[in-house]
Amino acid sequence: MTAAAGPVPAPPPRPTTRPLRVALVGNPNCGKSTLFNALTGRRQRVANFPGVTVERAEGEYRTENGAVEVVDLPGTYSLSPESPDEAIALDVLLGRATGVPPLDVIVIVADAENLERNLYLATEVLELGRPTVIALNRVDRLERAGLQIDVVELIHELGVVVVPVVATRGEGIDRLRHAIDRAVSLPRPALALDESGEAAAAPDSAHAAADRDAQRRYRWIARVAERTITRRAPRAASWSDRVDAVVLHKVWGPLIFLGLMLLVFQAMFSWAQPLADGIQALVALTGAGVRAAIPPGELRSLIVDGALGGVGSVLVFLPQIAILFLFIGILEDSGYMARAAFVMDRYMRPLGLHGKSFIPLISGYACAVPAIMSTRTIQQPKERLATIMVVPLMSCSARLPVYTLLVAAFVPAVAVGGVLSLQGLTMLGMYLMGTVAALLAAAVFRRTLLRSETRALIIELPPYAVPSVRVLGNSVWQRVRLFLRRAGTVIFSISILLWGLATYPRATPVDGRPVTQEQQLSQSALGTLGHAIAPAVRPLGYDWKIGVSMVASFAAREVFVSTMGTIYGVGHEGDDTKALGQRLRQERDPVTGRPAYTPLMAIGLMAFYVFALMCTSTVTMTHKETGGGWTGARWAALQFTYMLVLAYGAAFLIYHGGLALGFGGGA
Repeated sequence: MTAAAGPVPAPPPRPTTRPLRVALVGNPNCGKSTLFNALTGRRQRVANFPGVTVERAEGEYRTENGAVEVVDLPGTYSLSPESPDEAIALDVLLGRATGVPPLDVIVIVADAENLERNLYLATEVLELGRPTVIALNRVDRLERAGLQIDVVELIHELGVVVVPVVATRGEGIDRLRHAIDRAVSLPRPALALDESGEAAAAPDSAHAAADRDAQRRYRWIARVAERTITRRAPRAASWSDRVDAVVLHKVWGPLIFLGLMLLVFQAMFSWAQPLADGIQALVALTGAGVRAAIPPGELRSLIVDGALGGVGSVLVFLPQIAILFLFIGILEDSGYMARAAFVMDRYMRPLGLHGKSFIPLISGYACAVPAIMSTRTIQQPKERLATIMVVPLMSCSARLPVYTLLVAAFVPAVAVGGVLSLQGLTMLGMYLMGTVAALLAAAVFRRTLLRSETRALIIELPPYAVPSVRVLGNSVWQRVRLFLRRAGTVIFSISILLWGLATYPRATPVDGRPVTQEQQLSQSALGTLGHAIAPAVRPLGYDWKIGVSMVASFAAREVFVSTMGTIYGVGHEGDDTKALGQRLRQERDPVTGRPAYTPLMAIGLMAFYVFALMCTSTVTMTHKETGGGWTGARWAALQFTYMLVLAYGAAFLIYHGGLALGFGGGA
């Protein structure tokens, strides 16, 4: 590879003081998002394009000439859109996307190792005649692949600046920023693909015209590749093939994936425990400080029992959630996730799902909302709709606090086989239960309401890569920040509301005796609501307290934990959030005196949360992604209803089946 060396020269001054608007466009898996992170660092924000549910990432950086705003467009192979995300990418490039300011510079991100394939999109973008820069990414892999690119000749052929970069290591980023600054002052690209100068014959049809255009581009790309790319025998390139021979094996592949998932769930208990203990100590210390500073009364109860009891009981699960996001990021950035989709395609096809559905399903382990949005890469409408309908069955991170609370409280921490813990296996069982249910539900949808032929899987396998620590850290932080924001808004607000409902009206003393906490709860507005709900949940083995917590968790699943924390006052008198599990184990039925909550009840409750769609955000996203209006409302209602029926039925069968087998007792 040849490229100019030396210090980066100072860019010319811009003709305007407003921020420079830049868009990154490229094929999927070309390293575009990594380059976006390298350019913008932590100055990022995620939102939807106006009027559609396609997600966009925006960020900014500053140079001596001022601010530069960068938008990371969805990956696309061409400017002939076949999916919503490709359509919005085209609209942004053409300056016709609603609510998106016109672009000043387009940066085409091309994978150097697959330059010929990436040049197809590049030719279409260059024909727009807009200020353009090409970021030739992953140039560090050329030598191992037996390739050499003459960058100077490539610049001559394309007529635009080409900057070699290694986004994962930050190499070439300063030069790329300099090229972006200069692009507006350079001549516009004027790409001419037809070197013969002969006029093309009139096509017989629009389809024939599209074919002729593609052939013309591929012929031109082949000539450019011949002039700019030198090929030789690759050096030690077979290691990737050797790894794929195992990872993509029809037997070992699924077993490797299952082993990785087990490792994740085991880590959520073992690695996260010290951090969770630290957060618990911090919450307890904060509660002690508040009690020392504020005299007994309503205000202290509001802060300690309401705010700290609710929010603190959820914050303790932050380490587990961060570990989950970290592992998902590693799987994605290493190139393994696409291979997992390839491996699982043979198992999903008989069920009527496309292999591309696997990635949204796995993304559902983190959050169903972006997972549903990611189904837009599935071109066949009925395949996409079936995937949307089953994604919420994948256990998302919001269920994790519920699972962790109940597993830690009712599943003993005993070793299985001397290596694995029963708690980790129980957690894995919940995730597998949801995954199997999602696949079976998809099979039902694809054979009834959404019947159609399943397309063959065509997916690009990105090269293996060592994930960037900086990029992973930034990605995990963005996810954690969203969780903290929800803890500070939704969960905080609901905790305050629940405290008020549990505190008022005040219970009336009987015979002059002090009112107990149990009496206050029973006679409060929350207790009244709970007793009204109790008949519906009593067949599942739950009392009114769990019933109230289940209803409250429709706002966000993790609110179940904060509601139980508020009910039991886990921040009261120095208790930390670990006390909630102890309180649940110690709770007794007021009539029989037996334990109110048993391991059997806990397993049934976890199964309920595996299946139930207790998430307002997911329902809203399903409504938008399935067409909105009355059509979207029907699909969202169907999704919520069938999942609720599954949840209630599973919890009922587990509870009464366990009782019949003699597992209903407790200590």
